[in-house]
This record gives sequence, structure tokens and C-alpha cells, in this order.
Amino acid sequence: MSRARYDDTAREFAFGFYLRGWDRDKAVVEIQKVYPGFAPKTWEAWRAKYDWAQRRAMADAKARDFDRYAGEAWRELLFDLREVHQRMMETFRASAEADPQIVYALNATAKQIGEIITRHGKAQDPQRVAMEVLQLAMESLLTEMRLVKGLGAPLKRNAEDIGGLVQKIAEKFGRSA
Repeated sequence: MSRARYDDTAREFAFGFYLRGWDRDKAVVEIQKVYPGFAPKTWEAWRAKYDWAQRRAMADAKARDFDRYAGEAWRELLFDLREVHQRMMETFRASAEADPQIVYALNATAKQIGEIITRHGKAQDPQRVAMEVLQLAMESLLTEMRLVKGLGAPLKRNAEDIGGLVQKIAEKFGRSA
């Protein structure tokens, strides 16, 4: 009886089951579907020879590092996007005429900010998340209203009072969310 010889691809395929925490006997059944004749002895030999336990521990550590990075990266992205949104809002408020391109960009960034907050901010206080999303929605509404003929100038003249109302309403509805 001759011993089967497997290449690196077969070994990595088998390691994939070990990496996911599969029991040897269950994994061998699955591996045999692709590599007929694969034996539990081969699994055990590779596990020892290639130090699969250490390799899995390193992979788990990398996965934890990635999860930690991904958990923090959304915040940085959110702050960067919010800064861009605020700068565009300042430009928009300072302009005499409402530029449809700026309105589109403001709405797009507000939508992205809202999506990031709702998708990744779930672990945070839901009340605060709801308030931030509501405030962005109201800002988008006011930005669009400036494009309506005859509303731009009155909105601009009353910007400070309208801003206070937006804050008041966002806080009121943010608390009840």
C-alpha cells in the first residue's frame, strides 16, 4: 500500500478546517470529498509537524487586531466625513446663491454620516445615535429648502433662530427615540 502524497494546497485546505475549529473526524470526512484517501493520521501528522495550534493562535490574534482596528476605524471615518460636511455647510451658508452641486454633496455626506452612525453606532447610546441622525436629516431638509425659489433668503436671514430650533427638535425627538 502506497502513501498518498499531498501538495501545499491540500495541506492548506485541511488547515482551514482546523483554523475554523472543526473536530478532526468531521473535518476528515469533508476533506475526503476533495482528497479521497485522506486519513486521520495525515491530519495528526500535519497538526504536529506544521504546528497548527501556534498558527491558529497567531491567526486568532490577527483577527482580534483587525476587529479592534475595524471597531475604531469607523469613528475616524465618521469624524473626517463630519469635518468635510461642516466645511461644505459653511461654504453653503456663506454663498449668496444655492449651488445644487453643494446641496447634492451635503446631502450625500449627511446620508453617509447617518449610515455610519446607525450601522456602527449601535453599541452606543441609542438616544444619542437617533439624535445625530435626526439632526443630519433636518440639516439636509433645510439645505434642500434653500433651493426652493423664494425660501433661500428668508432661511439665510433667520439661520441662527432656525439652527436653535433644529437643535431643540433634535434633542426632543432624540430623547424619545
